[in-house]
Amino acid sequence: MRGYVKCPECGKQNELPLSTPAGGGFFFNLDFKPFFCSCGASISSDQMLEYEATDAAPSEVSVPDIVAALDKKTGKGALFDDVLKAIEKAGRSRDEAFDLITEAFDTGKIYEPSIGWLMKV
Repeated sequence: MRGYVKCPECGKQNELPLSTPAGGGFFFNLDFKPFFCSCGASISSDQMLEYEATDAAPSEVSVPDIVAALDKKTGKGALFDDVLKAIEKAGRSRDEAFDLITEAFDTGKIYEPSIGWLMKV
């Protein structure tokens, strides 16, 4: 189960840290105060109370496809930061974006021909 709250500045859906207590149900952990969107806007506790819990991810993200699309623009690969931003625009958190990129590396779907540049295999 995931919880999302909409940023008041940029409108991005941000994932909230949800926990599952032993008795069931869900709650979000406010120990992570203050909570910030990737755009830098602060999200207050009141706004976090209006979150939406869902099993669905914000959108499906294919790191190799993002890398290939960005590579078409440059012809020499995709900048790591551009891939990171594209994943975040798809509604994923920065941590999820790093995890997705790492997973694509680990499974051999992308590689780094030079520092900071990514290419699809």
